[in-house]
This record gives sequence, structure tokens and C-alpha cells, in this order.
Amino acid sequence: SGPTVVSITPASGTTLGGTEISIIGTSFSGTPTVTLGGVACTGVRVLGTTTIQAGTGPRAAGTVDVVVTVGTAIATKAAGVTYVAPA
Repeated sequence: SGPTVVSITPASGTTLGGTEISIIGTSFSGTPTVTLGGVACTGVRVLGTTTIQAGTGPRAAGTVDVVVTVGTAIATKAAGVTYVAPA
């Protein structure tokens, strides 16, 4: 079966981007892509079949879906990350 996304830590970051997140799930492999509300993450690294680390890209404030694509398989975590304005 394809990948799944179970959780994201931390579940929020600033609108400036650059927050390092860990995505926990299943069936991660190869060179997946990760987007948050349609904005590509940077420095995506697979640390094993259950963990991906990535940096958030800049985006407007709001709660967004997390989408991990492995080959042709897509996993989505609805409302997985919230962007907030920097303090």
C-alpha cells in the first residue's frame, strides 16, 4: 500500500517558513516530495520508512493540508500544519 501521514511535529510554524518539521507515517521511501498547503518543503530527508524531516516554505497564515508524494502514491494529512505570524 501507499504512504500514510500520521502526525507532524511541530504542528505549527511561522509564515516566514524555515521551520524544521518531522512527519511520522508509513511507507516512506525514495525521494518523496512534501507540500504544505501547496507550498513545497525544502531539504526533504527520509530518515527511514516512518519518518521524513523537512523545512517549511513561506506561506500566508492559516491551517493547511500536508501532502507527501512517493512516486505516484499520495498521502494527505488534512489540516496537519498551522502557519502563524511571527511574534
